[in-house]
Amino acid sequence: MLCQAAWAALRCSDKWRDTYEQVKRGSQKRSKVAIVAVMRKLAITMWHVARSPEIDELIQEMDDLKVDQQQTADRERKAA
Repeated sequence: MLCQAAWAALRCSDKWRDTYEQVKRGSQKRSKVAIVAVMRKLAITMWHVARSPEIDELIQEMDDLKVDQQQTADRERKAA
């Protein structure tokens, strides 16, 4: 799955494409090495995002919103 994400990143992002081309250095033989390098950097980036405190805050906000929606739906059911 990470390999597919890396190929998608190459298609959609100039940053990832530049990383790939830098490792590949114009050689067809280094294409597999280059995609593995992109996969590794992508995995590290994903790990940093997952460990970010901003993500924890966003998840907490989503949980609070879900609880609020559930309470509103419960009140509406009781009122009806």
